[in-house]
Amino acid sequence: MRKITQADGPRIQERGRSAIKRPNPVFLLQLDEDAEVETVDGTLTGKAGDFLAFDPISTHVWPVKASYVEQHYTFTPEGQR
Repeated sequence: MRKITQADGPRIQERGRSAIKRPNPVFLLQLDEDAEVETVDGTLTGKAGDFLAFDPISTHVWPVKASYVEQHYTFTPEGQR
């Protein structure tokens, strides 16, 4: 299982897709394997297919279930950052 820390935020921003979780824009990167994510609230688990979210303002990183992303996030047009 891969370990994700807050320091991975810039990598998510670089490789992830820009998305808006009303009202704040974040970057989302889909996990290809299960991961333990060190968040400001403790260690959380993300499953393959879930997403890592990165807020470039707060620099927080956290896992988000794929079903939640589908319901609550709107992806921005490709290439928009």
